[in-house]
Amino acid sequence: MKIRLLTILIFLSLAATARAGTTGYAQCGTYDAYILLYKSTEKMEELGKLHCGEKLEVLGSAAGFSQVRTVDGRVGWVRDTDLTEVPPPPQKEFTFGFMDQPKPVEPAPASKLPSGVLTNEDVLYLYGKRHAADFIVAKIKESRCAFDTSPKAIQQLQSTGLSDKVVLAMLEAPVATATQVSGAESVEVKIADGTAIEVELAGDVFSEELQDGMIVKLAATEDLVVDGLPIILRGSTARARVLAVKAPGSRGGGGEVAWFMQDIVATTGEHIPMTFAAKQPGKMHTQNFEGYPFFLTEFHSGSPAIKATNFHFRAVVHGDTILRVPQSVASNLPSSQAKSHVLQPVSNRKAADSEAEPASQPSADPIAKPE
Repeated sequence: MKIRLLTILIFLSLAATARAGTTGYAQCGTYDAYILLYKSTEKMEELGKLHCGEKLEVLGSAAGFSQVRTVDGRVGWVRDTDLTEVPPPPQKEFTFGFMDQPKPVEPAPASKLPSGVLTNEDVLYLYGKRHAADFIVAKIKESRCAFDTSPKAIQQLQSTGLSDKVVLAMLEAPVATATQVSGAESVEVKIADGTAIEVELAGDVFSEELQDGMIVKLAATEDLVVDGLPIILRGSTARARVLAVKAPGSRGGGGEVAWFMQDIVATTGEHIPMTFAAKQPGKMHTQNFEGYPFFLTEFHSGSPAIKATNFHFRAVVHGDTILRVPQSVASNLPSSQAKSHVLQPVSNRKAADSEAEPASQPSADPIAKPE
């Protein structure tokens, strides 16, 4: 028995050093922007990120991980599945907070800006003229907009190198409508920036259907009543949006999907811009990109990328929103079910978030942690 155990230990020792002193390269999947470099294989604490194809010196390997040294002298561990002995082919450049923004690509010039509604072509025209992202965002916020935000259109915008900050502003821009309710037939209501409401996922989102720009369906779990008027009713449709997908590695390992809250449908039929609250119920937590809280969820091939469970997410109104609620809607207020919200000033939003309690606690953290 001792001889057999010694043989096994020798075999493992040889396996751990077999690749020592060789050259390796960081291997990314089709949509990967980087691979992770860990300080150790015990707590899986991140040391840094390695660019696709980055040259590495392999120092040793153990238990599915390889110890490597980067060209700038960092020593850490990577998964064996993220390492290759030959330089990988060039990868499609991809970004969304996973790495630096790609170099801008000059889009085809569009016609000069119209005096009416702002469209995708107008945004690309401004981008083609080298206007800064903040300038374009400001233009979007002050204009009537009719953007095409289908997944295909979002992917086309991203392929030009347009800033994700601009794309998010386009997604949250109120849609210009031709019909308006007259003042005599409606009541004007202001929904303050930071007004909170809880939502839940309408169903699982599977990894096979993931694509940049796709809509994630949610629903309100409570009523929102402002000044005695119903603004959002329980069950109202809400939407989040997938804006980045990091596919699982070609030899195993998990993928990641970044998804943002976009809007919710009011009783008037209008879409109210929303974001996820920075403070979420229970153990859930968000990350932040350009002021937009988002969830970064890990998934594996063949399983739900975003799993619907019995817990709620907290969303907040993004920017002051003015609605004209028809008197007919106001008269049908379901008083037995309505929940009035005391609107908090923007400066008190953080305090309100920290005091709020979730309607139901999650059974598990939906945001995957490193294994």
